[in-house]
Amino acid sequence: MRGVIAIALLVPAVLTAADSPLAIRNAVVETMASTGRIEGATAVIRDGKFAAIGKEVAVPPDATVIDAAGGTLMPGIIDPYFEFAITGATTDSGPRTVVVGGRQITLPGGGGRTGSGYSRVADSFYAYDAGFKPLPRTGLTRLGVVTNGMGQAAIVRVTPKDPQRMMDQPDGFAFVSVTNSSESLDQVRQRLSFAARGGKEAAGGSRPDGFGASATQGAKLWADVVAGNVALFAECANSAAVLHLLKAIEPYRNVKLVLFLGGDSIAETVTAIKDRKATVIVRPGLELLPNTRDRFNPARLLYENGVEVAFTLTGRPPQAGGGGGAGRGLGGEETPSVRTIDSEFPLFPVAIVVKTGMPRIAALESLTKKPALILGIEKTHGSIEPGKAADVLLYSGDPLDPASRLLRTIVDGRVVHAN
Repeated sequence: MRGVIAIALLVPAVLTAADSPLAIRNAVVETMASTGRIEGATAVIRDGKFAAIGKEVAVPPDATVIDAAGGTLMPGIIDPYFEFAITGATTDSGPRTVVVGGRQITLPGGGGRTGSGYSRVADSFYAYDAGFKPLPRTGLTRLGVVTNGMGQAAIVRVTPKDPQRMMDQPDGFAFVSVTNSSESLDQVRQRLSFAARGGKEAAGGSRPDGFGASATQGAKLWADVVAGNVALFAECANSAAVLHLLKAIEPYRNVKLVLFLGGDSIAETVTAIKDRKATVIVRPGLELLPNTRDRFNPARLLYENGVEVAFTLTGRPPQAGGGGGAGRGLGGEETPSVRTIDSEFPLFPVAIVVKTGMPRIAALESLTKKPALILGIEKTHGSIEPGKAADVLLYSGDPLDPASRLLRTIVDGRVVHAN
């Protein structure tokens, strides 16, 4: 039987006011900042932000107090690649199904990967979708939301009990799904070329889809991509798609490239990814080396090659469009369409990554600090520091210990999940 850690609580399940002072005392704080790990610390939250963190911090007399009893505070988990289905984006945009606590729940995620239409997520985002409700139980506090095909992402706060507040930043990064087909690659080339020419058509050419007079967001977005002001997130179906994409963007050295890849693609292209200084989003866990039965740790391989890594807990592995793609789970088995999330220990895959060689702090940063950086919200999220948004998780022990439990998920200073 797992041990039980008593947590003294003097706080309601959900705070009703974001400006109510909240103090969490007697905690081990994984700040993900220069201060590192602080034991026996107190964190004070006021007006949705961290006001103070440290061993000698005084509890305000008007604060609601949580005694962590030696539990761990860490920044909220940021998922940089959360798929959201928009009707008509592709010919296959069905939702995903996950299993939480033995119960199947449909998440608002997409299925098709080859759509060519331009979609701005904020224009079709539906915050009331029931699929968002279980997410606070996994510790997710911010999402980089994409859909099928190509378009502009949005950054969403995970507050399904307060849907009107979920849309955080409607103008996010550019995203695209790429296979090794000429069609998907041509879309990328055309948009980059058009933007590099200052929005002028080449002789005898035409504007790419999404660059018409009624869709000026698309033109500005790709101009910002070429200038390096906005990142380009590319979901690549296989190793060939990665290499073709790297070749296509070669003339545009300012492009900040972020790749969402499966393990096969990582194993076969890690050197090229390193040379391009791209960042990689990957599902944590073990996979099989191509054409073998040998397991390996994709995140560790990237880390040891000096490639920046961010984790997605919800993203399905990219599917090969005609061959060679990833899609293998923890033990190398084919990943089914039903994604299982362990509500008791959602960070199990991350614990496996650490157990098989990735440094613990690097793995935790891949859940928090690194996603914040690639989403461009590192000044306000991803670490526990005074002045930053109070997106924080309270665990009964080490977040990567199977005996530990997620006790509180706090977003902008409000408790959105209490166990």
